[in-house]
Amino acid sequence: MDHLRTYARLIDQAQARLLLSSHGYHLHHIVPKSLGGTDDTSNLVFLTHREHVTAHTLLAHIWPNQWFAVQIIALRTRQRLPRWKRRRITWQTALVHRLARARGV
Repeated sequence: MDHLRTYARLIDQAQARLLLSSHGYHLHHIVPKSLGGTDDTSNLVFLTHREHVTAHTLLAHIWPNQWFAVQIIALRTRQRLPRWKRRRITWQTALVHRLARARGV
């Protein structure tokens, strides 16, 4: 399976989608910040939850030494929890991101 081609197709389809509202969508960095991506609008795309999990799974296959696997776990876990627990997961995910950046991962 060509993971990079599949990832590009997923991003292309999401960019072509007509959105009337961003409600229910996740904001995703096309080129991850850990790989030099920016917060510029050209590097951001709205994905459904399923597409977001798929995107991070593909990124984990494309760049196996990065910490995308941690984000996949967080994304998969977050949807199954009650709303009050989701906030805690978000806080814990932010902590993991800070630790990963501090370690240079």
